[in-house]
Amino acid sequence: MGHQLKAMGIKIEGEVGTLSRFLGVALANSTQPDLVRDAHVAYIDAGAEVITTNSYAVIPGCLKLCEDVPEHALDAKVRELVGAAGRAARAAVAARPEKNVRVAGCLPPLAESYRADKVGAFEANRAQYALIAESVAPYADLFLCETMSTAAEAAAAAAAARAVDGDRP
Repeated sequence: MGHQLKAMGIKIEGEVGTLSRFLGVALANSTQPDLVRDAHVAYIDAGAEVITTNSYAVIPGCLKLCEDVPEHALDAKVRELVGAAGRAARAAVAARPEKNVRVAGCLPPLAESYRADKVGAFEANRAQYALIAESVAPYADLFLCETMSTAAEAAAAAAAARAVDGDRP
């Protein structure tokens, strides 16, 4: 989604894999939801049968980079942006009712991508994944634990997903 959104005009800055690089993509869920929906539609039109919510970058660590989001408001901002990502994905599915497209709720890495050395403690990760899973669940047909750097990180994400809806894939 980040690459597609960049091609569609979302500003992306910073080194590959860093949290600063993902901030524009995260904020697009609320600042440019139609563009996020259109990015999903582009994937559907290209033949995707599963689309992933644009919530890879919607994590507290990334949102801390927003000057207008105080520390005490991070959880609320995560809920807001993950919900907006889910609504955009569902709007894309609704725009192509003739297709049988499913929505994967993204449970992303909570630190920089591909950095096992930055993975937090299991319980802290599980709590953050619980917030994300609860926020994306109303829009998702399944969960996607994406770009996990360690088995413990994956286990925390999977535990949070199971706690929200044990029957969901």
